[in-house]
Amino acid sequence: MKAIIIIGGGDLGLNTVIWAKELGLFTVVTDISPEAPGIKEADSWTIISGDDIEAQINLAVSLGEWYDVVGVYCANDFGLLPVAHVNQLLKVPSHPVKAVALALDKSRTYQILRAHNLPVPKSFKVSSLAEAKGAFIRAGVPAIVKPADSSGSQGVSFVESLDDLILVAYERACRFGEVLVQEYIGGRSIDVNGLFIEGKFYGCGVLEKFISDPPYCLPMRGIDPAHVPEPKEAYRLLEMSCRALGITEGPVCADMKLNDMFTILEVSPRFHGDFTTSNTLPFATGINPVKAYFKYLMTGKLDKSYLKPFPHGMAEWRVIQLPQGIIKKISGLEEARKIKGVSKIWLRVKEGDPVGNYSNTMEIPGAVCVYGKDGEAIERIYHRVFSTLKMEVE
Repeated sequence: MKAIIIIGGGDLGLNTVIWAKELGLFTVVTDISPEAPGIKEADSWTIISGDDIEAQINLAVSLGEWYDVVGVYCANDFGLLPVAHVNQLLKVPSHPVKAVALALDKSRTYQILRAHNLPVPKSFKVSSLAEAKGAFIRAGVPAIVKPADSSGSQGVSFVESLDDLILVAYERACRFGEVLVQEYIGGRSIDVNGLFIEGKFYGCGVLEKFISDPPYCLPMRGIDPAHVPEPKEAYRLLEMSCRALGITEGPVCADMKLNDMFTILEVSPRFHGDFTTSNTLPFATGINPVKAYFKYLMTGKLDKSYLKPFPHGMAEWRVIQLPQGIIKKISGLEEARKIKGVSKIWLRVKEGDPVGNYSNTMEIPGAVCVYGKDGEAIERIYHRVFSTLKMEVE
């Protein structure tokens, strides 16, 4: 029997496990938490940290004694190096380890993309506050200060004043390691998914997300699909960026800005996060790059039906916004999850938990993903959800 290892068993990625099982794969989920929802859905599981390369390799070798392991998958940056190492060991078509490590280094990524004449913001890696101040002046006002190696909007700040904000922004970012000071690019925030199969690129969806007010850069909602004038140009830039970095076999994605042209902010050797790839994209458009990739790993052939979009439809995810305080009561959750058009209600918090000032996706209380034929249908579903789901904060 053929098997797949899925790194990360969080609730948002539950569909990933379900889709693998629907295809007939024996699913093994690894997660650092024994309470991860994906563990309950999987055929087997083991407690392993997502970034533990040696443990993931040992698991693949052990599993290979009983199953035909077709590959390893992860939807988050922390597991991408283990994925590359294990897939290389298994001789599974995958991004090379060296290319994955390069793509995870944001500073080197910008250097390479700029050398290939691709549109990227001015970016400077710094290791001290003094260097950050100099880079801030060179990047221009306003600027973005962010960790060189992080995801989920952690440590990212919008900086308008050297005197008032650079110290706070630098301190937020440097907790995660080295820091980037980057030219601010305005415009619409566009996420792009793609898939390389045997060196050929396939576009897998374009999403628009909406960012919180400064000083943080937290995505608050996303609409799928994005209505952009030139989606082919977004796909072209994603493909060219990945080829420049050497990530040309498997899932890829990019964050871009769109004003009069596209600018590439980030590129990663994975699909976009589970908010979109697992819980809005397939429901809005019919495009399911995860299932397409899994079936290819199983059969060696790409089933393009998973990449063919519906003629109409849309989906949206929104962050659940709560006031600061303590959550006293949550009611109506299961009823809200049963509402037609709801693809996911995800809660990070429970009764008794504090709600603070959230500045990144690791701190938000939760999110709701819904789908329908148009924007009016989406709003009706959200109205029903938030009339049913009650979260009392004191």
